[in-house]
Amino acid sequence: MVRLWSSQDSAATLRDYAICLRMAAIIVATIGRGTFPTRWPRSFNDRFILKHGYHPRDRFTLKAVIKQIASKHPILYCLEPDELDWANLQFEEAECFRIAMKTLNEEYSVPSLPVHDSLIVRRRDYELAAFELQRVYRERFGYAPTMTMDDSILDVEDPYDF
Repeated sequence: MVRLWSSQDSAATLRDYAICLRMAAIIVATIGRGTFPTRWPRSFNDRFILKHGYHPRDRFTLKAVIKQIASKHPILYCLEPDELDWANLQFEEAECFRIAMKTLNEEYSVPSLPVHDSLIVRRRDYELAAFELQRVYRERFGYAPTMTMDDSILDVEDPYDF
């Protein structure tokens, strides 16, 4: 069964722990329901068995997995069906991006493009874009998310900047 990993644990135990923390389907189910699931999601079981060759309940209790996930993402305890669930979270994230993009455009003339949970900006505008997005999150939620830059998408600074 899953527990916190310590330096005395084997590599196999560490691998199981890593698998447990990557169970995004449990997080998705939690956000979708507005509360933690009480059983393993059916479609999740099938995909998990195909990928790992065993049923998740063979090595993990759902309760232990939820405990590990919640320790990493305690905000999930704040979910409430129809109050703070996937639809509300999706709306709030979209609002953060919309406000940051509007500010970047209107106050700094910085073009940006939202893609999934990312904001594409010119390389030279990254720090400003990250600052604005963090500022909006901080104002709305009281915390700022961690930002990373993936500059592998484009190797040119800005070919259309005159």
